[in-house]
Amino acid sequence: MYAKRLAETIRAVLPLTAAACAAAGLGGCDTLARNNYFLPGGIDQRSAVAAQVGAAEHEQGPLPQFAEIPAQPTDVRPLAAWRATVGDVTAQKVATDTEIREHPFTLEGTEDFADAARAKIPPEEAIPPTDATAEAEAFAASLGARAKTPPPHR
Repeated sequence: MYAKRLAETIRAVLPLTAAACAAAGLGGCDTLARNNYFLPGGIDQRSAVAAQVGAAEHEQGPLPQFAEIPAQPTDVRPLAAWRATVGDVTAQKVATDTEIREHPFTLEGTEDFADAARAKIPPEEAIPPTDATAEAEAFAASLGARAKTPPPHR
């Protein structure tokens, strides 16, 4: 019963929806044509150079001669070289993908890895250095006490 009512509602609303979509689409095309300044005659008349642009649009410029066409460049890579390069890059990609499959990268077990690395350090080197902040501050204070103001520039 509900499905039948829904189908009737859709059949009644569908033509109106299609007509509204078509009208909106055509309205958008009209606005697009009016605002596209790349189309002939699409100059913004509020622009300070609108008159000059309009004149330049209708002015016939010089046309090139066939003799002015440059020669074909000679420093372009031939097609066989492009093929070889593409083949090399594809082979490198396959090799990289194979390496990735053989040695998957995961971020799991980092603490175990760090513990194993710490276990390899000899005990005498594993002791953290003592805090030398007080010594450094005392040295800086002694240098500051010995410092003199430089003589004035002449």
